[in-house]
Amino acid sequence: MIAARRTAPPLLPPPSSKPMSILQDLLAWIATVPPLAWPVLVFVCGYTEHVFPPAPADTAMLLAFFLAAREGDQLLATMVVAAIVGSVLGAWTAFRLGRRYGDRILSRLARRPRLARWLERVEDLLQRRGEPVMALNRFLPGARNVMHYVAGAVGLRAGASIAWSTLSNILFVALLAAIGRTSGGSLEVLFMGYRDAVRGLGIVAGLAAIVWLALGIRRRLSRARRDPA
Repeated sequence: MIAARRTAPPLLPPPSSKPMSILQDLLAWIATVPPLAWPVLVFVCGYTEHVFPPAPADTAMLLAFFLAAREGDQLLATMVVAAIVGSVLGAWTAFRLGRRYGDRILSRLARRPRLARWLERVEDLLQRRGEPVMALNRFLPGARNVMHYVAGAVGLRAGASIAWSTLSNILFVALLAAIGRTSGGSLEVLFMGYRDAVRGLGIVAGLAAIVWLALGIRRRLSRARRDPA
């Protein structure tokens, strides 16, 4: 019964575009993996996304959660834990590589057009705002691909950086699992939910960053008034 369900996922839309066809091919491949191995799959996805940017591992993770939702909450919960652990270990690996090989790794990442434009922005942001920015890393498209490498290279504190990053990883993985569980077996609903959720969280993160910046400016102005040059 399980094998039959895996070979023919229900309610998939017709491949009306090349991107959707690629997603269906990826979904079909994941469906050939035994469900008991899906926790290992999402662990690898979580790890890979941080260490080998810009790997589309979050897409594979979302599709795996989509399939797991039909197998029961116990499997889905196990996969959530595995994905979080993989993400945290991947973040730690990228941070330590950035710390040890800093300039060499950043120069290599700069050769990739999709990543190069984010390196300088992320470096400036981290140097100005420090470790708490890592809490936003999974919700900053583009920037998240290089953030841990840059954090290590610019000398941020390891414990604080990974702690804030872990909060972001937990929220992001939980979001993917919730979307997969509530998509009703429809691939279109799945990606519409993912798109809308990420946009909404991006807006919230942007507003939080603006408030944070405004409070920082206010504190600096207050100190300047108390201690005039």
